[in-house]
Amino acid sequence: MRQHLLEDIRSHALAKPNQFAVCDSEVSINYGALDRFSTSLAMHLQAIGCKTGSRVVVHPNEVRRVINSVPNVHDSEVVLVESKYQEKVLAAGILLNESGKAGALDVDQQIIRIRARLLDELPGYMVPRYLAIFDDFPKLSSGKADRKALTSILTVRMTKEAEEVVTTHGN
Repeated sequence: MRQHLLEDIRSHALAKPNQFAVCDSEVSINYGALDRFSTSLAMHLQAIGCKTGSRVVVHPNEVRRVINSVPNVHDSEVVLVESKYQEKVLAAGILLNESGKAGALDVDQQIIRIRARLLDELPGYMVPRYLAIFDDFPKLSSGKADRKALTSILTVRMTKEAEEVVTTHGN
């Protein structure tokens, strides 16, 4: 019966690749994308002892869409950076428009406003752990944002700020 069920899941997974991935007797389930049928199927799989592993899918463009919808934000880039504890976390670089730069809100207030919007509209795992305001993003020769350089800059800034907090509050 288990093999027959896995065959059914394979055919379902082919129709809905964003929800299931099947490899031999292991099923990976993206719980954030499940529809009602798929949710009951996933629960049934766990009930009969089929090994299931969840995976979380983050869509950086969805995070960017929310950040860019905040007043005074001109553009943003969302990247994956490695923390000083060697864990992968989301970080976002943000460009403010002219009224945001000259506005009544300081940088910390802008970041608080952006984080509040992210928490309102996205699940917690999609909210970047680190947000930083930039005057401009590093650019490639094509004029596009250099995401690799941005990742390096955000990693250094995130680590430096974490060390400052420890130094300030450590003693």
